[in-house]
Amino acid sequence: RTEAELSDWLGTEWGFIEGLCRHDDEPIVLEPYQLNFLQNRSRFRWVTKSRQIGFSFLMSLEALARCHLRDKHTAVFVSFSLDEAKERILLARQIHEELPLAYQKRLVVDSKTELAFESNAAHKRLSRIISHPSKAPRGKSGDTNLDELAHYVADRDVYRGSTALILRSNGQLTGCSTPLGRRGIFWEIATEELRKFPHHSRQVVPWWLCRFFTVDVAAA
Repeated sequence: RTEAELSDWLGTEWGFIEGLCRHDDEPIVLEPYQLNFLQNRSRFRWVTKSRQIGFSFLMSLEALARCHLRDKHTAVFVSFSLDEAKERILLARQIHEELPLAYQKRLVVDSKTELAFESNAAHKRLSRIISHPSKAPRGKSGDTNLDELAHYVADRDVYRGSTALILRSNGQLTGCSTPLGRRGIFWEIATEELRKFPHHSRQVVPWWLCRFFTVDVAAA
């Protein structure tokens, strides 16, 4: 309703995404469950999801938004395979190219596994999006996203190695995956059947919450 309210909204991840980002020349409209995810400030976010409901895409959007809204930010993606790791970077690059120039940070590193954006301030600090296949990230700190964690071979080692990264940087650790049976660290944290993980917030997103799959949630 006012310029100040617009500025405050664009200063949030969800406002930045819906107000400024486009994909294939279309504005991005967030689903309610995607908005809930973006507004979750827990240190440990755990999402049990259906397939093809836009969470990998959403995490790329969140990383890009934070790189532009924060003076210095690092987002680390761990993916099931090298091809998936490259896909996270490709999506972020495509959305960046469609941002209005007035809100766009300069892209100074552009590779298949890393993007770096230079701050518009005088000190020229860098914000980065880094992506690699399923192994514990080393020598980096910042937000860490474990995409399809239940399908990693060394899932427990990756999770254990990732927790240290967010502790040093005060970032967030996100485990997001479709289920793969009653096994592995993702299942243990998602269900707490073996022991409690009290610091993790949990979100369950079935397919019928996605408007692309149904127009009648109650019936679905």
